[in-house]
Formats: sequence, C-alpha cells, structure tokens
Amino acid sequence: RQSFVIGEKLIGCTPDWIVNAARLAQVKCPYDPSNHTETLRHRHISKDYIVQCQGEMWVTGAIRNDFVSYHPDFPPQYRLVVIPIARDEKHIQEIAQKVRSFRDLLIKSLDEMR
Repeated sequence: RQSFVIGEKLIGCTPDWIVNAARLAQVKCPYDPSNHTETLRHRHISKDYIVQCQGEMWVTGAIRNDFVSYHPDFPPQYRLVVIPIARDEKHIQEIAQKVRSFRDLLIKSLDEMR
C-alpha cells in the first residue's frame, strides 16, 4: 500500500509500497528500455534512486528498501528485477543533515514573510 509517511516536523515521504515496518519497495517502470536493461544486466541503480530509497528508510525507520524495475516489453523472465538496498546510516545522516537544513531555512523564510 502507498501512504504519506510523516517523520520529523515537515519531513515525510511516500514509499511506493510499505511491505511491513522493516521493508519498503520503490517501483520503477522505465519508459526507456535501456534503463531497464542497465538495471537487469549490471544491477545498476541511479544515484538519485539510492538517495530516494535511503531517505524513505530514514523517515520510516525501515531497514530495507527493494528497488524494483519492471518493463512489460521484455521477455517474461526479464520483465522484473528486484534489488534489495540495505539501510546505510552514514548516507542517511548526510541526507538528514541536508533536509533538516533546508527545512529550517524554509521555516525561517516563511516566518520572515509574515
């Protein structure tokens, strides 16, 4: 199921699928088949998606986020690839610091406009 999950003040996320309290899933259906091929052959995940998955684990407290790529035009055995991403506390702290700084700047800016 997909839900908006609220973490800290003004910080939240919308995982594509909350499997359970410890596990999420981020599902991509790339328009460009070469993106799916890259994921399938090399188990490569874009840095942006890694940040998204780690951020979701930060907000939800999950310890795993499965990156799922699906392309309907591939042969059945190659349509779906699932790559588990483990929680990375160091990466999460880097994300948290940047998000919190942005949040605080946003709050300050909004206060100044009032």
